[in-house]
Amino acid sequence: MHIADLEKELALATEHVEKTLASRESITKRTAAFDRLAKAQRALAAAKGDEYAAPFDIGFVPEAAVSEPTFFETERVSLLAFSAVRQMPDWRREDADYGLVEIVHCFTSAFGTWDEELRRHPLSSKGLCGYGVYEIVNSGWKKVLCERGGLYFPGTPGPTQRHFVFTFHDSTFQCIASDLRGVTIPRPFENVLSEVKKRW
Repeated sequence: MHIADLEKELALATEHVEKTLASRESITKRTAAFDRLAKAQRALAAAKGDEYAAPFDIGFVPEAAVSEPTFFETERVSLLAFSAVRQMPDWRREDADYGLVEIVHCFTSAFGTWDEELRRHPLSSKGLCGYGVYEIVNSGWKKVLCERGGLYFPGTPGPTQRHFVFTFHDSTFQCIASDLRGVTIPRPFENVLSEVKKRW
C-alpha cells in the first residue's frame, strides 16, 4: 500500500472516531473505532520507517481503574506486577487478578507520567493506547542508546534487545529488554510477594 493510501485511511479512521464519539455509540463501537485508528497509525509509521507502538501479547493487560504497578529488581531478575485483565474477542475485559511480568535481560527501565487523553505522549499518534502492553518498533530510545555504545547485555547482542512500554492509569513503564514473560497470580497481593521472593 502506498503512503498516500495509508494517509487517506488514517484520515478516514480519525473521522470515524470523531463521528463515533459525537453520536455516543456503544463502548464496543467506540473501541473498534479507536482500534482502527491505531492500526492506521501503525501502518503509516511502519511505511515511513518511523517508530510506532505494536501490541505485545503476554496474555493480559493493565486494569483500567487502579493498575497498582510495582517494579522489583535485583542484579539477577526484573519483575513488574500490576492489577490485570484479559482482553476478550468482543472487546470485553475480564478480571485476571495480578499480572507478574518477568523482564528478561532488562538493560534499563523507567516509570513516566501518563496523560489519559494520550495527546502529550510522543507515540500517542503512532499506535500507543491506554491500558496496554506494547513493543516499540524502530525505537528512538534504543537507537540513542546504541549510538552511545550503551546498549549491551553480557551474552546478549544489542540488536536482540527490544523496547517495551506498559500504559497504566496514571503512569507508563518502559524498558529495554530481550523479552517479556507473563503469568497471572490470584489475589491478595501477598501472593505476588511470595512469587517474587521465589525468583530472587
